Amino acid sequence: MKAQFKGISMVFAIALLLALILPVTSQSAQNDQGGVSVFPADSSPYGRTYGEWMASWQQWATGMPYTHHPLFDTADASTGQSGPVWFLGGKFCSLNAPNCGTNNVVRHITIPAGKALFFPIVDTEVSTVETGGGDVNNANAIKDINSLRQLAEQYTNYATIVRLDVDGTSVPLQNFRVRSTAFGFYLPQHDIFTAVGEGTFTPGDYFPGVDDGYYVMLEPLSAGRQHTIHFHAEEPNFSWILDITYFVQVQR
Repeated sequence: MKAQFKGISMVFAIALLLALILPVTSQSAQNDQGGVSVFPADSSPYGRTYGEWMASWQQWATGMPYTHHPLFDTADASTGQSGPVWFLGGKFCSLNAPNCGTNNVVRHITIPAGKALFFPIVDTEVSTVETGGGDVNNANAIKDINSLRQLAEQYTNYATIVRLDVDGTSVPLQNFRVRSTAFGFYLPQHDIFTAVGEGTFTPGDYFPGVDDGYYVMLEPLSAGRQHTIHFHAEEPNFSWILDITYFVQVQR
């Protein structure tokens, strides 16, 4: 189960990312330059629902080895990116690593103009293979999708603080808690589940997985300048804090 403290997203690991501030407007939160807006959670940006984009985000996150992965800070942010939407995220770390529960990360990245940005503030991903500790035939493996959803929801409920600021403007997140479609995913060698201490996993294709959490898709940021994206989440029951700052230079 990954949560973005993948270390339990945790990718339980729950991928954690974040939350609620101003009253929600119908579509966007504008910054001082009028250049920041958010696709509504009930919309279908670029032909996919938020739930479908969540599935794609998880497939992106699980499909790369931790030895070459943007969320382990072992690869550039451009790794694995394609199409009109780029993925960002929190920080994955080993559950056994010192200070894994306090993830304060600052990243400087450069992206092409015209790219929307999709990421979780806090989320919980759960799959059959994870609940089986790497073995889908394990007696503890949960194969029912609704049961997986209930588990993901339970862990995301532990997040008591979630915040997002873009260029100094708080983005209201109370309407941005969403759940994914059920999805399959590929695990390579040096997979992230093994890296965060969830068990020992064999490379291959797996199904099903589900995700529940706070996700946001930012419309393309204005080109030719640097933007700041900051998100923060806390899960006191796990003594877990996530604080991520991206300085994003958008090319012309």
